[in-house]
Amino acid sequence: MSVFLFVPGDNGKRIVKALNSEADTVIIDLEDGVIPNKKVLARNTIIDTLKENPRLFSDKKLWLRINPEHTPWHDEDLLLINQIPSLDGIMLPKCETAYNIRSIENRLSLDLEIVPLIETASGILHTQQLIDSSRWVKRVAFGSVDFAYDIGAEWTPSGIERRYAMSQIVVLSRAAEGEPPIDAVFPQIDDEESFKKDTLIGKQVGFFGKLVIHPKQAQWVNEIYSPSKEEIDWYRKVVEIYEESDDKGAVALDGKLIDLPVYLLARRYLETSK
Repeated sequence: MSVFLFVPGDNGKRIVKALNSEADTVIIDLEDGVIPNKKVLARNTIIDTLKENPRLFSDKKLWLRINPEHTPWHDEDLLLINQIPSLDGIMLPKCETAYNIRSIENRLSLDLEIVPLIETASGILHTQQLIDSSRWVKRVAFGSVDFAYDIGAEWTPSGIERRYAMSQIVVLSRAAEGEPPIDAVFPQIDDEESFKKDTLIGKQVGFFGKLVIHPKQAQWVNEIYSPSKEEIDWYRKVVEIYEESDDKGAVALDGKLIDLPVYLLARRYLETSK
């Protein structure tokens, strides 16, 4: 998976469109994508859309971004979770501590992936604790716009204000033996060139996949994360020679050293390029 598409929960037509998109995962949004006086409408819309389109909901990986614990909509969001049997995960916005994870985990009756969305300096410093807090947490996602606000900086297309934070999230995710984190939304919908530059930087820093807010951005993410034919051929050679080697320490291939991390990275790219 590399593309994670947000869609507001109060718009059934957009939900259906998202489920038909190139996105690997659709995140139905009950938080920032829905204004306060439409929160109830959004929950009802999701249920109605599910009843009308059961096949779509079962064919696409589906997450739900709920409202934070301190909001008046949180409890009703949790009740909704149990009414969506095809749900694969929930995203927790403004996640900062292991307590946020455990309080959710204790109230769920379904086995779901929990995805902490890190949007504050405190959340970044607690990345490792968040992943360690529950077996249902495999990785975290980054929210760069709210992070910029939290540290008193302006969000910029170049991303200078978030580069250190991104590196911290990657390192702490690895320290917790979690999966690579998911890169943040790029809120300028029509700027393809800047979007791709931002996506490439995230990939180079160590993220894997990106949150998007428009279906057309899915193709742009895939262009950055999908390996070329030459890269695929190289990854296949890496996997083949490493698996055939009796020495699992390191082997040489075309003058390059192939050890376990290189092998695992090659396998990941081969699996995601299928």
